[in-house]
Amino acid sequence: MSERNKASAENQSVARALAILNLLANRSEPMGVREIARQLHVAPSIAQRLIKTLAKVGFLEQTDTTLRYMIGYKAFQVGNAFVGQNNLHSAVLPELCALAEQHINGFLGVFRDRSIVYLATVQSNGPVAINHRPGAQTYLHSTAMGKALLAEMPENEVRAMLTQRPIPRLTPHTKISVPQLMAELQEARHLGYATSDEENRLGFFSAGAVVRDSNGNV
Repeated sequence: MSERNKASAENQSVARALAILNLLANRSEPMGVREIARQLHVAPSIAQRLIKTLAKVGFLEQTDTTLRYMIGYKAFQVGNAFVGQNNLHSAVLPELCALAEQHINGFLGVFRDRSIVYLATVQSNGPVAINHRPGAQTYLHSTAMGKALLAEMPENEVRAMLTQRPIPRLTPHTKISVPQLMAELQEARHLGYATSDEENRLGFFSAGAVVRDSNGNV
């Protein structure tokens, strides 16, 4: 199917409704109709109609005080269905809890849309606080779990992914050189795990490894 046919095959209203959900999911504060319309570059009347529909079925909720909108309970149910239908969560959670008892924060993530999506985070009683919530996305090149997953992919696919767009430098320690990253992934394949030394956030060191099924698949 050509790009033009693909675009015409999309439902514009559905795409805009999903854009509203994505926008609000990434905001810490509720948003008003005009603000949402401005962010999505649509007319306020269009945004109002979509917002009303989403609120009616529970995917958005209106605050009592400001009358702005935030993510609703139905979106929460749908998001949790992904975790509930994914046996990774139940298999790995006991291991993350065991790490937490050793003062190590634990994370579970999956590769989606060229990034890492957190499925679970477990806070230890150590001094470092977690601010990554399930559903949040993070980078492949700067996190230990991201590099561990990249190391399992064919090198030509990894190189194509890393060269598709500029690699963001998140800290002074973030590796943005493709040859340097490829060499590190080769080392991770040899060791069986990957590390991130202040590459995603200053002051944070992490180690990551993949979870395999009974056939050895990642």
